[in-house]
Amino acid sequence: MDAFILPCTVLRLLLAGVLLMAAAGKLLHRQAYAQTLAEFGIPTALRPQLAWLMPMCELAIAFMLTLAMSTWWSAIAGAALLALYNAVLAYKLLQGQRPSCNCFGQQDATPIGPTTLLRNGVLLSMAGALIYAGPAYAHAPLWPHLAEILLTAPTLSLCVAVMALQWWLLQHALRQNGRLILRMDTLELRLDAANIEPLHAVEMRPRGLAIGSMAPDFALPEMGTGESITLAQLRSAGLPVLLVFSDIACGPCAELAPRIERWHRQYQGCISIAVILRVDAGQLHRPHTAGSCTTLLQEDRKVSERYDALVTPSAVLVSAEGTIASHLALGSKDIYDLLESTAPQIDENRNIAA
Repeated sequence: MDAFILPCTVLRLLLAGVLLMAAAGKLLHRQAYAQTLAEFGIPTALRPQLAWLMPMCELAIAFMLTLAMSTWWSAIAGAALLALYNAVLAYKLLQGQRPSCNCFGQQDATPIGPTTLLRNGVLLSMAGALIYAGPAYAHAPLWPHLAEILLTAPTLSLCVAVMALQWWLLQHALRQNGRLILRMDTLELRLDAANIEPLHAVEMRPRGLAIGSMAPDFALPEMGTGESITLAQLRSAGLPVLLVFSDIACGPCAELAPRIERWHRQYQGCISIAVILRVDAGQLHRPHTAGSCTTLLQEDRKVSERYDALVTPSAVLVSAEGTIASHLALGSKDIYDLLESTAPQIDENRNIAA
């Protein structure tokens, strides 16, 4: 028996499995994937076509990898697709942008980074190994062996059937949850249009420090430089400062990071944005992209505790005079609403002063 048959078969199965999961994730969450294409700068007219074309290509390559006669050609196609992905990712990272990656559906919606390039590089090397075997290499047929295993091993067949049922139930539950969230959003919009305040909003007390009180000062190391930055330095430009409290282990915080960069560019010269990121010990010397908004690191939650901002992501606005100018905004939507409501007031005050 050829010593390379088993390694090549394992590579084929792994690569086909990853592409199959990626294609299924994109097809089950096409709206999220279309949003990803928008964040990567794909023109609006091409997004619907690419939202179908890319996962269908991944499905086709995954299927061809299971056929012995088409393994070499499918490995070339897979390598080309992965190389294209990595080229686009590297270009965005070099521009200092980190759009969300929905490579495996909404469950993998995290900002791109070096780990994304590394993951694709590993997959690319797997495809390269299959290409190196050559077009004349006799790969083992997979489908006859798979059918034989399933027929001769009832327990394995039952396990496969149960796993397939669990997968279907999970996807069905996720779709139901998505529809429920959309209905709740629609209901909230209708309540807003009718000037009816939801009951939970009536009963909820504003969080954070009292508006008008002095904002607690602090001194934290800046990500990338390690230089100690104080609140007074953040206010030195004479602009209000939006303090965004984040956590390295917080999933919603990671999803919010690309939006914060966009807000930093959009409101530059109007509002200063600073992220206070809680990190684990030993992570204080993290790299930082030039031109990005200021990110300060805290090992503990002492600054967050002083601002009563233990929930992440959350944000509070500090006026140019150093006083608390807003209640604590919880979640990306409330943070964005806080920015939107603050910017017009600043422009109006500037016009009055002029």
